[in-house]
Amino acid sequence: MTRNLSLLRSVPAVVCLVLVGLALEGVAAKPAPAKKKPAAVVCTLAECTDRALKFSPLMAAARADLDKYRSLLSEAKAARYPSFSATGFLAPLPEKKEGRSGSDLLNDWDWTSVSPLATAQLTFTQVLWTFGKIDALREAARAGVNVGKSVTQVAKMEMRYQVARAWWGLLIAKELTDIISAGTKKLDKERTRLLAEQEAAEEEDKEYDPTALLRLRMAEADLQGRVRQARRAKLLAEDALRVTLGLSHQTPIRTKAKYIEPLEFPMLSVAAYERLAIANHPKLLAMRNGTVARFAQLRYQKTRLWPDLVLTGRLAYTYAPGVANDDDSLADNPTNPTQSGGGLALRWRLDFRQFARIDRARAEHRKADGLAQGQAQKVRLAVRNLVREMHDGKAMIAVYERAMKAARGWLSSESQMSKGGFSDYKEVVRALEQYYRRKLKWLESIYAYNIKVAEVSRAVGVDITSMQMAVKPGDRGAKPKAAENPVKSGKKSKPGAKKPADGKQKNKPKAVAPVKK
Repeated sequence: MTRNLSLLRSVPAVVCLVLVGLALEGVAAKPAPAKKKPAAVVCTLAECTDRALKFSPLMAAARADLDKYRSLLSEAKAARYPSFSATGFLAPLPEKKEGRSGSDLLNDWDWTSVSPLATAQLTFTQVLWTFGKIDALREAARAGVNVGKSVTQVAKMEMRYQVARAWWGLLIAKELTDIISAGTKKLDKERTRLLAEQEAAEEEDKEYDPTALLRLRMAEADLQGRVRQARRAKLLAEDALRVTLGLSHQTPIRTKAKYIEPLEFPMLSVAAYERLAIANHPKLLAMRNGTVARFAQLRYQKTRLWPDLVLTGRLAYTYAPGVANDDDSLADNPTNPTQSGGGLALRWRLDFRQFARIDRARAEHRKADGLAQGQAQKVRLAVRNLVREMHDGKAMIAVYERAMKAARGWLSSESQMSKGGFSDYKEVVRALEQYYRRKLKWLESIYAYNIKVAEVSRAVGVDITSMQMAVKPGDRGAKPKAAENPVKSGKKSKPGAKKPADGKQKNKPKAVAPVKK
């Protein structure tokens, strides 16, 4: 009897829902003054995901990073526009005494008669040809924008995964709580029956074995700990979902689904998901775009060895009303104060340190390329393992379901035999334990499978449950039924429909790589 309901020890599996390591200390604080309770949030998994993507600070940070890369691209594009610069100068200009040379600052100048000296200059430069400098900068900036988009996709897939864990965790926590409640009621019923049998035996002065009641009480004590553990798991799942959705800890949250069910979608082979990951994994795409940016920076450093052909112009004006002498050192030719000009110019700066910059840029490009290739290998291995675990998880759901049904039949048989006096009560308790153990294992297998689907979606970079794909021959793990083949019309094949005489399917899927919706 001491092992009774030890199946509930599997509840800690739900504790893995600690998504952000949250520790809400305010739950145990003193109750605040009575306030209007926030309206409950009831959502499906898709609705919860949309809300999280909208209000998540992680997504806000990713979007801000993308805006930074877009501003760099705008800066690179603006390099083709003309640039202007304006300078001005204002100073007091004393009058030079007649007959003085002006070398003595105090005696040769009349500081009692001061007039202003003002100069202004406007220049502009229009780039005509840079030998590829601007093109290299724009290419690097465009690659940076793609990096920002990939980083945003990384944050998006991570948020989808976190919401899925919390949402499915809340569902299984509710089911575990219901199962434990049902077990509690059954134990209460059995305790009432055993007490009645004991009282009847005492009244009739018959022998009675008290060990059954003792085993039941031990099971009840063990069950109390499991009840509290399941309640904590449920509260933790609710808190985790509130955090991902940006809700206050006082907001009630519930799922529209009442029962946890395995996700149903057409599953592909390991090789097909591997190709999807190589083509869509956001982190891998970010590293590839980073390699493109490094190559563009290498091009830019090489083009800096060449000159720039520019069109330049200048407009200058000097205002010195108190000066009448052409040899005044503080005013350059005040009798002709306006100056202007323009023409073609060649800007060329030779710096031998530029060769070292080229070598550094080349090394950074090689490093980025090597990291991208290494990441591709990691993605391949991770996706292979995750997809195999997903396939196994789906198969184990059916295995645990058969075991649960077998345990339920065993429990029913032992209960009937015990009522007829043909079986010991401890066999009933043993069968009850096995039934609840298998039922919880079945529910946990569904939860683990759904979470594994979310992990595969995060690994390949797309939601594999909502993809519309064309399948290459051999991508399916097993031969699909006729109703499972993707048909454009969306209609299922009728039972008993005849196949073509040659045994081949009509409307055979094209041999192209999977594409996301």
